[in-house]
Amino acid sequence: YPLGGLGWRGFQRFLSFLDGKSLVPLDDPKQSLAQTRSAGRDKAFFLLGFWCAFRSDELVNLRWEYLTFGEGRDAKTGRPIRTLEVFLPVSKGDRGAEGRSWNLHEMSELCPVTALFDWRAAMMADEGPVFVKIGRWGHASDAPLHINSVLELMKRAIARAGIETDGFSTHSLRRGFANHAINRNTDVRDLMDWVKWWHHSVSPDLRMLSASCAVL
Repeated sequence: YPLGGLGWRGFQRFLSFLDGKSLVPLDDPKQSLAQTRSAGRDKAFFLLGFWCAFRSDELVNLRWEYLTFGEGRDAKTGRPIRTLEVFLPVSKGDRGAEGRSWNLHEMSELCPVTALFDWRAAMMADEGPVFVKIGRWGHASDAPLHINSVLELMKRAIARAGIETDGFSTHSLRRGFANHAINRNTDVRDLMDWVKWWHHSVSPDLRMLSASCAVL
């Protein structure tokens, strides 16, 4: 499932909660800023992590310099859309240490491109770590989130949406995307390439996913 046992609708509900329009207004403007910024960061973090099937270390090490924001045309309608290229100079699946890129375009819902455009505008940043700690009064740190804090950050965000966090782990975004892709009849070879699975590991991974999909 996306995000542990949430299911697709639960994931949609969770991201809807993270939308700034769903936040409860706070009297203190500084606390309100912290809440809004944290929600924007978390939304971009979860959406990018899900659609690119990133590991938590890949997310916390992501820098603005690795992102290319652009514009293009929808292949079906021809309408203008925003695009995003995400480059990872180092990743677990990159055996040749050559780096790897993911190309994304705007979607109608749960869109990582929109979330990253919005997060960049909020931070007014073009260099440094993408996902940083937000202080109590809304100050954005120059340092990235610590890898050991990612699971707690994720669970807090899910709990704020009133959703049970049992069974959720930092691997849930990656596994959830793979389940979603399999349920949409994505070719296994395309899925392996996108998720960065190698032949020696794909069999146990697919067995794990098949067990999860059986109860979807």
